[in-house]
This record gives sequence, C-alpha cells and structure tokens, in this order.
Amino acid sequence: ETGHNLFATIGRFDDAWAVAEMNATDLRRPTVLPTYAQSYHAFRDLFNYGARQVSLMAWNGSHGFLAGRPGYVAYTSWRGTSGEQAMMDFLVSHADVPRGALLWTFGSPRLADADGWTASDGTLESRPGALVLHPARGKLVLRSPGDLLVRPRSLGRAILKLDAPDRLAGVTIRARREGESGWTTVARGRGPSLAFDWPAAWLRAPRIVEQLEIAMAFAGDDAPATLTRLMLDPRPVRDP
Repeated sequence: ETGHNLFATIGRFDDAWAVAEMNATDLRRPTVLPTYAQSYHAFRDLFNYGARQVSLMAWNGSHGFLAGRPGYVAYTSWRGTSGEQAMMDFLVSHADVPRGALLWTFGSPRLADADGWTASDGTLESRPGALVLHPARGKLVLRSPGDLLVRPRSLGRAILKLDAPDRLAGVTIRARREGESGWTTVARGRGPSLAFDWPAAWLRAPRIVEQLEIAMAFAGDDAPATLTRLMLDPRPVRDP
C-alpha cells in the first residue's frame, strides 16, 4: 500500500528491526521446500534493508529428507534443506561486514544472480558469485535495482571488488532520491574504493536514496572484468 516492497516499508520505520520467525516457504504450497535461490534472496534482502536479527522457523525439527512424506510441511523444516545451505553461505560471505552496510555478492559459489543490477554502455554476465562485466568502448554503467533503502548520513564509501582494479580509469556514482527523477553525482574516483560526497542539503534534510548508478571507465581494450562484491560501507573514510 505504500508503493514500496515489504522490507523497504518496514525499514522506513526502523533501521534495526528483526524477524521473529523466518522461512522462505511459499505458504500457498506448504509441502514444497523453497529453493536455494529463494532463501538466498531472503537473506540478502533482510540484510540490505536493515534487519539485525533473524530467528528461523523450524520448531518441530523436521529434516529435509522427510520432504514429500505424509504430514510434512516445509515451513517448519530447516536441517538438511537448501535454505540451511543458503544460510551457511550467507554467514561466510557476510562475515565481518560492518553493521549498517549494504552488500551484493551476486549469488554465491552455488548460485549465479545479478542481484537486480543491470548494465548499459556494455553488458553483464552472471556467474556463480560474480558478475562478468563486458565494457563497450571502455565504458560500462551499472544500475542498481530500484526501491533501495540507502540513508546518506549512514554511509561513508562504496567498495568494488574487481579482479583487475588497476584497469579502472575512473568511477562515478550517481544517486536518485525518493520522489525525484533526476540523478546527482555523489562520488568520483579512480580506484575501487570511493568516498561518498553527499550534498550538504541531503545530510541536513535526509531523504531515502532509492537507486544508484555506477559508471566505470576502463583503460586499455574491452576485455571483461569480474566483479565479485559491491558494498556500501558505513565506516567513515579516513585520510591515509
């Protein structure tokens, strides 16, 4: 009813919310186990929209190997399921990530997923746990999914993990705030770590940033580059 997705709506009320019982099962099909991808998406979005605690729903202890037997219901099953595997992979990929960060890992070693990011001035290819970027004439623009929940006052920098960061000749990040159609440049740099330079007016009267664009220029030819992580880091940027 708000025009935003469920987690974006909840996150607007509180930036440190929790889920008391979580399972990615579609309740319209209670006997069908959720896929690995469904559970991956759930953990990714819970984290990126500010959830700070998740309590899993598996109170009766049904094991995944019981799927399909009489009386089995997927939303009370956890051990031996693809959801449990997605959780373990999530714990590895998000280990030591600071509270308040937003992180896209583009799937996992078990899943290829663009995490809703798209490309222009070039193309992208999803591989397990990575995006392969194919620049066109040395340039590529990544656009995030819409309806993000980015609070400028809470984020200090953006970090791109590329296989060949020395090929970056320049990076520009633009942002679009809620209720606005235009884009504003919020970061510039040459390397894979860029400090945000949020407009002062955005910090005085904060409004949610709903979408980002990352324009990258690559030196040399149009050889592909592999991006394995993209993080918005809440830690302040310090001079060396």
